[in-house]
Amino acid sequence: MKNHAKSYSINTQDETLDKHYTYFIKHSFRLIPKNYLGSVKNLDYNSLANIANFYQYNFLYANCLNIEETKISILSRICESLELGELSGKKLQCFYSKITHNFYEKNIENLPIGFIFLLESVPDAMMLTDTWISLLECFDEIIEFWYSKGHSFRIFYSRKQEIIQPLSFKLTKRINLPDINLFK
Repeated sequence: MKNHAKSYSINTQDETLDKHYTYFIKHSFRLIPKNYLGSVKNLDYNSLANIANFYQYNFLYANCLNIEETKISILSRICESLELGELSGKKLQCFYSKITHNFYEKNIENLPIGFIFLLESVPDAMMLTDTWISLLECFDEIIEFWYSKGHSFRIFYSRKQEIIQPLSFKLTKRINLPDINLFK
């Protein structure tokens, strides 16, 4: 009989439902590719931490709440959260080295089966910039490094939930803009 990790509550009194939900989450996680990079859909901190515990993965977590919308501030927050030390020189290359080669060499005897990394509350404004694209490319290279070494590395990220205040303004002139289809 398999040893299942302790389930977490989903705000219900029905213990059977809680067990089935936990079973579903943990076993459907196997369908996510071992080299995954994508946004969090229905998984939160607790469910990812429980899944990491269940599969004996390392759970890595960084929260980007209340930081500047720059690549350096996100990389610094990740390094601070993962205790990787200060970044020097070319920040993106330094970050890549710390989370791949340096970590691999220091922990070669005790490497986990895989990693789950949750990057939470990435500012929405950053998602539309070249900075975010370069970070995603770096994350993709990190995933490929670990996958080539035989370890799964799944990266999940979530957007910062901001409350948008409505703007009050007076429209004085109508401007006709051409229709643009980005998905031609």
